Amino acid sequence: MTIRQIASILEAEICVPGPDLDQEIAIAYASDMMADVLAFAVPGCALITGLRSQQVIRSAELKDLACIIFSRGKVPDSGMIDLARDCGMSIMYTKLPMFTTSGILYEHGIRGVKASD
Repeated sequence: MTIRQIASILEAEICVPGPDLDQEIAIAYASDMMADVLAFAVPGCALITGLRSQQVIRSAELKDLACIIFSRGKVPDSGMIDLARDCGMSIMYTKLPMFTTSGILYEHGIRGVKASD
């Protein structure tokens, strides 16, 4: 599923399109804790979060994530939008709760990060 398709099924508003809205996404990770994102998210995955902070953008850039989906209607502020643009990071927001967002993506074939043993 592409970033563009994800935005469509989540009825999300794309704030920064990033370099490629047609990039394929197969994995998503949901968390409000950036320490967990840094520890467990995998490059190329979509991040689902309700945390509205520039640290989210910086963490996603560091992990080379494909896009950020802000849930619960959390609209990125202008500083976050500027930073995402500078980093080439696609960001969007949806009014849906994090759990619902994750469930919809799962229904459409997006899987979670596999737990390590």
